[in-house]
Amino acid sequence: MSAPSAAFLDTSVFDGQQYNFASTALKTFIPAAKKAGLKLLLPDPTEREIRRHIHTRAREALEALDTARRRAPFLQKWSSFPKAARPSADNWEVTVVATDEWNAFLREFDVVKLGYEAIALKTVMDWYDRIAAPFGQGKKRKEFPDAFAVAILQAYAEKHGCFIAVVSEDPDFKLV
Repeated sequence: MSAPSAAFLDTSVFDGQQYNFASTALKTFIPAAKKAGLKLLLPDPTEREIRRHIHTRAREALEALDTARRRAPFLQKWSSFPKAARPSADNWEVTVVATDEWNAFLREFDVVKLGYEAIALKTVMDWYDRIAAPFGQGKKRKEFPDAFAVAILQAYAEKHGCFIAVVSEDPDFKLV
């Protein structure tokens, strides 16, 4: 088998690292990818999912601060504890901080953003009809973002005649 010339990091990798772009796993991936000359493939549905997860985590973090403020009112006397403010404005600011970290991570790579142009929609619908990975039973039945990402990556590999290293904690990616 040939060495990959590109890599794909699934959303599950970032979820597993809690969107801590300074984690050992993500920090060590950067020089390894550079040394191997890997391009980082970023399908649009994956990027959308990552941005959605960042926004959700920012909201959840602010909710946790509000909960702490209610459960321990003395925290407001702690000079370093964030003051209560407009939730939407705070959420926006926290999301910006997290998004800046995501963008800094991406700047470490030769990123190839991939759209939907090369998808064979019939193939995705065939997977759906057969309940083939990345589709499955229960909540996995609606895995269209993953299916689109897989189809986009497959089209890229075929067009460029290359192998792609897929890094994922989602067991369905092993089944594709």
